[in-house]
Amino acid sequence: MPHTRVLLVGLPRLLRDVVRGMIGQNADFAIVGEAEPERMVEAVAAMMPDVVLLGDAGEEGVSAIETLRVSS
Repeated sequence: MPHTRVLLVGLPRLLRDVVRGMIGQNADFAIVGEAEPERMVEAVAAMMPDVVLLGDAGEEGVSAIETLRVSS
């Protein structure tokens, strides 16, 4: 059973796929879900991850820093 629950937030598709592949090879980790930055708070409350991997693709929308500001 995985010990560390991981939530992916705002990662670009390619990076998300790479992270999923790497985490999938380690039995100590499990990805519990994915969310867009503007839905991070709800996703954390619903999925109760141990770790949030918060990406910032530099594209239009909400940046990682702004997501953290709004969430706190």
